[in-house]
This record gives sequence, C-alpha cells and structure tokens, in this order.
Amino acid sequence: MEQKTSTWRQYYYGPTIAALAIYGLFAVWAVFTHNLAELQIVAVLAVFEVVLSFDNAIVNAKVLRRLDEDWQRYFLTVGIFVAVIGMRLIVPLATVSIGGHVNPVRAAVMAVADPREYAMYVQRAHLAVIVFGGIYLLQIILSFFLNADAEGNATWLKPLEWPLGWLGMRVNPRLLVPACSLATVGLLTLRWPGHLTAVLVSGVSSVMLHQLVSELSARFEQHAEEAETAEDTSEQQAQRTLGRIDWVMLSLFLYLELQDATFSFDSVFGGFAFTLVVPLIMLGSGIGALYVRAMTIHIAQRGVLDEFQYLANGAYWAIGVLPFAMWFEWPEYVPAVTSTSLIAAALLHSLYANRRGGSAVSVVNVL
Repeated sequence: MEQKTSTWRQYYYGPTIAALAIYGLFAVWAVFTHNLAELQIVAVLAVFEVVLSFDNAIVNAKVLRRLDEDWQRYFLTVGIFVAVIGMRLIVPLATVSIGGHVNPVRAAVMAVADPREYAMYVQRAHLAVIVFGGIYLLQIILSFFLNADAEGNATWLKPLEWPLGWLGMRVNPRLLVPACSLATVGLLTLRWPGHLTAVLVSGVSSVMLHQLVSELSARFEQHAEEAETAEDTSEQQAQRTLGRIDWVMLSLFLYLELQDATFSFDSVFGGFAFTLVVPLIMLGSGIGALYVRAMTIHIAQRGVLDEFQYLANGAYWAIGVLPFAMWFEWPEYVPAVTSTSLIAAALLHSLYANRRGGSAVSVVNVL
C-alpha cells in the first residue's frame, strides 16, 4: 500500500491537483451561469480522453524513456499546452481556415459564437485530416514491426509479427515503410473516388513529413553516438558532445510531440460527438491529457515496458486499429474496446511468460 501511495504522489498527485483546480473553477462558473449540464460533459470528455489514449501512453513511453529527466518534465509541462492548445484549438482552426477558405480570425470567432457552423467546417476538412493522421500512424506501426528484429523487440503475435520482422531484415524499412504507405494512399483513393486531390495531397504529405522527421532524428542520434565514443576528451570536444546531445533531446522531444499529436486526431474529432462547444472539448480533453502524460512518464521511468515484454506490442496493435477506425468511420467504442482488449491480453501474456520463466513480476513493484 505504501508503494502504491508513493507512486501516486510521484506521478499523479500534481495532475490530480491541477485537474481538480481546473474543474473546480469551471464548476463555479457553471453554477453562476446555470450551465450545470456542461459539468457532466467535461467529466465525460476527460474520461473519454484517458480511455482512448492509454495505448498512446505506452507507445509514447518507448520514445520518452530515451529523454533525460529535464526533457521528460518538459513533456509533462510544455507538452500539455501543445496537446491542448495546439491540437484542440490551433489544428481545428487551421483546418477550418485552410479547408473552408475562412479568415483565421473569423474561424476563431465562429468557434465561440457559432459552434454549429464551426463544427460543419471542421467536418468538411475531416477527410484530409483523417487521411493524413491515419497514414502517419500506419508508418509508426510499420516502423516498429519491420525493425523488430534489428532493435531486439519481443515477438508477441508470431503469425503476424514474425513475417514483418523477417521482411524488415531483407528489405530496408526506410524504403519499405514509405512504399507501403504510398500504396495505402492509392487504395484510399478508391475509398473516396470523388476526393482524389484531397486524399493524395494529405497522404503524400504525411509520408514526406514522417520520412523527414525520422531521418532528422536518426542523424541526430548518430552524431550523438559518434561524439560519445570519440577518443578526444578535451574540453572543447566535451562541449561539442553536450551540444549534440541537446540537439538529440530536442529532436526526440519534437518527434514525440508530433507522434502524440497524431494520436490525438481521433479524440479531437471524437469530442464533437459529445458537444460542439470548443472550449468544453479543450477543457475536458485537457484534463484527460494531464493524466495520460503522467501515465506515459510513469511507464517510462518505472521500466514497465521492460518488465512486461509484450505490452509495447499490444499497444502498437491497438494503435493499428485507429487508422481503419478513422477511415471507415467505426463508432468510438470499437477502437476503445479493441485497444483495451489487446493491451489487457498483452499484459496477461507478459505476466504468464514472466511466471513461466521463473521471474514472476509483481504488479505492485512495477506500479
């Protein structure tokens, strides 16, 4: 019990206090303005964000654990503003402005003054966003499974994962990932034949962005490794090494933020199923995002992915449901239930494998 209390204080005490303070202030406003029904909406949106993003936290933790403590703290503090302000406000405003040929100021006014018209414009840009986001997620998933053998990742669903790992060892994943993604873009043009330009531009842009970010991240890491293994230990070399490592941390942080933003596309549009009022969506999903980011840091720092060897695989398969859920407009409960089931199965299988191997893992010790 003391171990659980210590964990809660370390990772969830701050987010809980912040969430209660934000929700409390909103409750006071709701009482004075007689909008008590909005209290329930915000609470539901917060829970919706946590449930839908648990798999995101596990996948993000694989990148986050490569950052030092300072950058992990930036992920929780600075990053939360990117998640809430960037994804819940700026991105929808940008899609309305660009897709609907609306002045950005008018789009911002519309979001507050006329939520219904704003939601209508967002839905018009919906296709371009889900194609872009879905293709980006597909590349993240393919990169993980095609590089599984090279990075020493565990194999969970062997009939599916082993062929991908085998293929990745024989064909360069840097070529295979964009090739498969571009082929998927071609198939999506058959899904929406009347929107050929939107699908092609969004899909190809997503492939180009992922390739650019991945290449920059790989180069920064290579420079850091070269600097760390250099024989020259002079002060000048040490300064260059620190500078390169800072660039690596920055690149990984930006990569993580972009990855996290892509994961948020489903919850951004899913929020409109509960309310058309943008500030409520930002408030509810923002409270949920606080817990999701705390959960990500918890998983990364406590070595949960090392203790439960199949958990990352389950999370990536769970993420793999999202592109198809967006493209084929599945109800929100389908990816939520499927993702939860896959992660639970991976967790239970990990526990079984640990016990069978004679190194039983105590959930209490990890949590």
